[in-house]
Amino acid sequence: MVAAGIATLLRRINKPFVTVGVDGSVYRFHPTFAKLLDAKIDELLERKHKYKLMLAEDGSGRGAALVAAVATRLANEHQDRKIQG
Repeated sequence: MVAAGIATLLRRINKPFVTVGVDGSVYRFHPTFAKLLDAKIDELLERKHKYKLMLAEDGSGRGAALVAAVATRLANEHQDRKIQG
């Protein structure tokens, strides 16, 4: 299921090369999961899509901080537009 989700996103992004950050103890510690995931993604994708899976250290904490920063910026921009008319 993880491979299907990643393959779908890679098709939708439709860039020549994408690095995919992967976080989680299964990916990090399971002896064969990374290889199996990579093989299944390859099976689901066309050859034109190139990607690299990369272990993301502390991905959830950084991701949450990034989402909060972007949401704050968008809210401020929206408020500024309302004030300006």
